[in-house]
Amino acid sequence: MLDGVDAVDSPTDWQIFDKAADATFANLPTYTGKAFTRDDWDQLFGPCEAVTDVASMFAPQLIEAYPEAKIVLVRRDIERWYKSLDESVLKALWGPVPEFFVSYVEPLLGSVAGPANRKIMYGFFGALDVETIRANARDKYRQHYEQIKEKVPAENLLEFNLADGWEPLCKFLGKEVPDMPFPHANEAAALRQKIVRKQMTMLQSVVFAPARFAARLIGW
Repeated sequence: MLDGVDAVDSPTDWQIFDKAADATFANLPTYTGKAFTRDDWDQLFGPCEAVTDVASMFAPQLIEAYPEAKIVLVRRDIERWYKSLDESVLKALWGPVPEFFVSYVEPLLGSVAGPANRKIMYGFFGALDVETIRANARDKYRQHYEQIKEKVPAENLLEFNLADGWEPLCKFLGKEVPDMPFPHANEAAALRQKIVRKQMTMLQSVVFAPARFAARLIGW
């Protein structure tokens, strides 16, 4: 399964997401309108049995590319969802520290993770700044939910509440119910922690690379 926590560690994934955003969201200045085919999506999702998080931003396109896919549409309290979005994603992408990494650290390392993530947020929420994302977020959540319900055949769609546990999910997927409690991991906290670790690793790479280069020169 590919989720937002996994993608943090994959530079190649973010390069593909960057191209996907340019192909998908017409409000972006970098919009190309170029077709993004199933073969293109397979570069990201080909080995995966399930995808979540950032993939949901491209849900209409993925539904067209993979019409046989089963869709689990999770029902969430909008205010709790908004709080999670703001704290785990928006504050990780906008602000003094994120701006430093996106503007200075990532370019030195050849990374497009920050800019690609921002593009996806701008495109999905129909915005060109973070405050407009915040203003549009709740309405976009409702629109997105209804759009998915309209696009997916009833036999391929499960409207799911996490409080329902394993039974409806396993029945929908044709799997046996596991002999373990249904997980309730704090994905927002996990993502924040992983982003911080990734930023520290990137910063160390920028600091240590010149030192290693200088050491080689001295040795030479």
